Amino acid sequence: MQRHAEMDDRGAQGPGTWAKEVCVVRALNVSHGGVWWRRQIRDPQVMVSLVAAACVLVEAVIAKNAIDVELDFFSQLAPMWIFIAYLVSGLRDRTSEIAFIAVIILATAAILVLYAV
Repeated sequence: MQRHAEMDDRGAQGPGTWAKEVCVVRALNVSHGGVWWRRQIRDPQVMVSLVAAACVLVEAVIAKNAIDVELDFFSQLAPMWIFIAYLVSGLRDRTSEIAFIAVIILATAAILVLYAV
């Protein structure tokens, strides 16, 4: 026996349709108000790339506005070179992720200190 959706005077559908919609949403693996991007950021490549991109931006802003110097091509993109080395290395464990993030941040700080002196 099939249950048909009944419409009331407001245009709302009956409970049979609601149950079907919930099943469709569950079948599509759509979260119900959860934060989907947390799982994506936990991917080691995404986390290291976000840190590298943030360091490039911070380096550019500080070099232009605070130190008032123009960085050369290699120094300006040093965080991206380290990220490329991370991709080529093939290491995807948590320890190597933390190590490469630390190297990116320290290299960015070292470059800014060297240009400031």
